[in-house]
Amino acid sequence: METGLHGRCALITGAASGIGYAIGMAMAKEGVRVVVADINEAAGHAAAAQIAELGGGARFIACDVADEGSVEAAVGSVLEAEGHLDIMVNNAGIVPATVPLIESQAADWDRNYAVNLRGVFFGVKHAARAMLGTGGCIVNIASVAGMGAAPKLGPYGATKAAVIQLTQTAALELARSHIRVNAISPAWADTPLVAGLDRSKLERQIPLGRLAQPEEIAALVVYLASDAAAFVTGSAFRIDGGIRS
Repeated sequence: METGLHGRCALITGAASGIGYAIGMAMAKEGVRVVVADINEAAGHAAAAQIAELGGGARFIACDVADEGSVEAAVGSVLEAEGHLDIMVNNAGIVPATVPLIESQAADWDRNYAVNLRGVFFGVKHAARAMLGTGGCIVNIASVAGMGAAPKLGPYGATKAAVIQLTQTAALELARSHIRVNAISPAWADTPLVAGLDRSKLERQIPLGRLAQPEEIAALVVYLASDAAAFVTGSAFRIDGGIRS
């Protein structure tokens, strides 16, 4: 597939590891200049160095998506250095403790809201402002937990459902500006976020019998950012191994 991505610039939040890192690697293979944005500076610099080895060029920007000023500064830094921002991937997120709703704490809800929802909103807002007049593509990473019941993942599922609604609203508002906005809803993926969880239990939840690989999710992001998806906006794509809520 000819993606038409060579020479474009992508800002990816939470790209120091896991899905975000895989997206950065996949983008770099297409000749995209990748900006790794993450709160973990040591891992972020290392990821950027590894991504740069693929030839597209990459650098790291420290960014806390829960802080609007930090996100705005990251986008501004990209514009100053590159002159344009073509692709924004709002990937940074957290997974809460798996507890029933009646045991969940306000602090858990607040943290999920700050990172998983408000952080995506900040990314959409400031990336879209940077893309006005030039067009571009925004991809938000949601979750299958936001597409139906999510037992013991109430705060997480609620924020991910809101990400999907935010995606659809932004897509309609920004369509005339030639800015496409889509969401991807993965099932459990084989990333450091699941390291402390019961892997075999997670795999039993998925009909295909395994976790998603970050590279599989990254491939869908590349498609959505590419010219092949020029007529795709406002959609939420499941990549879930057959899970149905």
